[in-house]
Amino acid sequence: MSLLKRLSGWCRPTTFYVISYPKSGRTWLRAMLAQYFSKRYGHDINTLLKGQKMYPAKHLPRFAFTHDGSAMVSRISFRDMDPDKSKYSKHKVLLIGREYKDTLVSAYFQATKRKGLFEGNINEFIRSPEFGIDKLLRFYQNWAKAKHIPNAFMMTSYEALHRCPHDSLRQILEMSGETDVDPGLVAEAVEACRFERLRAMESKGEFNSHILTAANVNDPESFKVRKGKVGGFKEYLSAEDIRFIDEKIHRLGISSSPAYIPPANSTSFIAS
Repeated sequence: MSLLKRLSGWCRPTTFYVISYPKSGRTWLRAMLAQYFSKRYGHDINTLLKGQKMYPAKHLPRFAFTHDGSAMVSRISFRDMDPDKSKYSKHKVLLIGREYKDTLVSAYFQATKRKGLFEGNINEFIRSPEFGIDKLLRFYQNWAKAKHIPNAFMMTSYEALHRCPHDSLRQILEMSGETDVDPGLVAEAVEACRFERLRAMESKGEFNSHILTAANVNDPESFKVRKGKVGGFKEYLSAEDIRFIDEKIHRLGISSSPAYIPPANSTSFIAS
């Protein structure tokens, strides 16, 4: 990216926040966005994948990717999570959700195999106030109450990205301000970011970005692109663990996936 383009990016305020609880599919979406913007505007894809900001085009908002206080590295307890979302009142927000149990399993391997943040077993992890189900549910509760605050709000899910990636990516691009979305480039971005392709590229160290680098190429569970499955939690959680999580969800009177996330085959958009 040229100095002029870089400076023009820094001068634009961040107006499009991509928010997710850790391990909800944000990196996969970011890879698809990077592929699209790379082809559309001639940016280097590794530059688009670096850092927490993305500068896709002068006429589009600056993208920012955040876990909004839920990042595992911060070790914040669910009791201390901030429900105030007023800082997003003048911005667009895309919130990505994922089935709770799949999120926790993927987060467990991220915390143990990639980040070295947790040393216990998965049974202890899901019960931890800093990493477990209580924190995950509090994150979604806070956003369920605050979705009216951003200037514009879109909800999607990891499952939606799996079931209808082309439509999901198109709608997200449209929300960002891409008024003439190129369907051919959308298709190319989806194809380039198929799980098998990303996994192969990560195993070969082809990404010049820490967010898509395996911690240990000999340990499949240490990959950022780990399994990419919907419902894979059944391979790792015991019946007792599943019952524990379901009881927590039931007590709150919500569904088994984020309550305000639309059905897995749709994406919705709310403009204030």
